[in-house]
Amino acid sequence: MNDDELRDALRHDVPRPGAGYWDRIDATLDAAADGVPTSSEDSSGEMETPGEVIRLTDMNEQQPTSLNSSRALLAAAAVIAVIGVGAVAFAVTDRDSDPTELLVSDDSTAPLDSEAPTPATDPVPTAATVLTEVSAPAATAPPVTETTTTSTTSTSITVAPAPLPLVMPDQLRGTWRETDVSPITFDDCRIESGFERNFDRVITIRDDGFSLFETGGSLVEVHDVDATQIDATFDTTFADTPTQERLTFEVVEDATVLVRSRADEPGETRFVRCPQAPADTPDAALPLSFPDSMRGDWRESDAASVTADECREVGGFEENFGRVLRIRESDFSFFESGGDLIEVSERDDARFAALFDTTFVDTPSEAEYSFDLQDDGTVLMVQSTDLDENLQRYVRCPS
Repeated sequence: MNDDELRDALRHDVPRPGAGYWDRIDATLDAAADGVPTSSEDSSGEMETPGEVIRLTDMNEQQPTSLNSSRALLAAAAVIAVIGVGAVAFAVTDRDSDPTELLVSDDSTAPLDSEAPTPATDPVPTAATVLTEVSAPAATAPPVTETTTTSTTSTSITVAPAPLPLVMPDQLRGTWRETDVSPITFDDCRIESGFERNFDRVITIRDDGFSLFETGGSLVEVHDVDATQIDATFDTTFADTPTQERLTFEVVEDATVLVRSRADEPGETRFVRCPQAPADTPDAALPLSFPDSMRGDWRESDAASVTADECREVGGFEENFGRVLRIRESDFSFFESGGDLIEVSERDDARFAALFDTTFVDTPSEAEYSFDLQDDGTVLMVQSTDLDENLQRYVRCPS
């Protein structure tokens, strides 16, 4: 191979092994190393390669150098590749640990490669969902408090108060004289013959009502009561005309004065308590009152007992008029007639005899009556001695 061929071969390709080029190069390099000058042309007519060419084409030295450089470059590339792989792995790891570096692709609904397909029944997690779950700290749910509301229906039941007892207060009981002056005498309170001036002026308060000459009233309903006063409705029926009236009685001035007022009329009526009978008054030691065992309602009858309807005198029970006897503390009544105590001649739990004022309308009269209890207090025998009447039998009315 001459120089021209070598030049062309080097311009287009690396010389093939066995072409003799490498042997020539080695001999030339050896001669150059020994300092032997080379001729410009040998006997074969081929020109020797100048030293400049040998330096430029010193393949014997350039080949190892190139190989070493290639190996160094490959090693450096390998190191760089390893470093790059490590950097990528670090970036991926750092991305998982730092949610703020996470990049979300536009296709937020694409499933992650590392996750198994989600069953159709479960919601498919999206990248946005993953980002939210990773970036937001888990919130601690507040304790659940179960509140039970109970609806209570309040039923208001109004219970009517128990009726007040039909009894006049003790401080009101007794005999009182209508007057504006005080004190008064015993004679001012007498209503028998000779004392007509006192008619319709003396009121007697008993346990179940009051009497005032020919009129009076029995308790029907008590609206208000205490130790010194009573506000009540009274049955004031007179003759055959049923009537009721609401009255108030009150004691004042140490219970020495009684004040009466009417609900339907203005003004008041003043009464002064009557004094006790003088010591020289006949039978003064006996109180002017019926025994408790005889007080109440009685029905004239020959039977062993009577009914409540047989003891009524109003509301369609006119057949009972004059047959019902009412005994109160200091008087008694038979329908339109009756009597107020004047003097007591006999008095015990089973027998009572006394003089009564039996004045009717404007005709003054007096009569003596006796009352005797029989059959364990269920029957009362009544007789008027002045009128020489026969005994009349009465049976106690039921309560």
